[in-house]
Amino acid sequence: MRSGPLVAGILAGLVGASFGCGTPHIATATGTRRIVSLAPSVTETLFAVGAGAEVVGVSQYCDYPPQVRRLPKIGSFITPNIEAIIALRPTVVIGLLTSSDLREIHALQAMGIATLMVDDGSVAAIEASIEKIGNKVGRSQAAHNLAGQIRSQLSGIEMRLAGIQPRPVLMVVGHQPLVAVGPGTYLDELLMLAHGRNIADFSTQSWPRLSL
Repeated sequence: MRSGPLVAGILAGLVGASFGCGTPHIATATGTRRIVSLAPSVTETLFAVGAGAEVVGVSQYCDYPPQVRRLPKIGSFITPNIEAIIALRPTVVIGLLTSSDLREIHALQAMGIATLMVDDGSVAAIEASIEKIGNKVGRSQAAHNLAGQIRSQLSGIEMRLAGIQPRPVLMVVGHQPLVAVGPGTYLDELLMLAHGRNIADFSTQSWPRLSL
């Protein structure tokens, strides 16, 4: 979720604003919940809804909030390390449908490890994913409140920007190689919400590589 100043201010910042409102460990039927997160946005959501203390492992790209950097790493969200995940004895593994290797997820499921794969393809999908994650980790009300807060603040932004002429914008999410936000992504949706006109919307790819 931390893919640029605009997004940090609109969506990631809304999630981050909820840090510190957590609740203690919640005991499950078999003991304390142990969560492995496969993506930065999942990790941030878990902390935002108050389940941060139950996160026992994260992807190598997870670096927020700061305490996440001390947690064991289980590889990338595209190719997670199965052995590293199993060693953490998770009660649930949570990742993204759009970026995870589903073969690895199926392998975890075959071993009897609970998984939850959520969608981040649009703002509406992200809001739904927050609630799904909250339901999975026993933080339904906190997740519902967070999703509602995001919807409310995004609506407020739309109202404040009503009538403003869209400006051409290029959002870059990678530098080597140069990767931009393309059409049909949630970042493209946020650009439009912020009255930006994505100059990379000509591409047929969601994350086009550009040359200077």
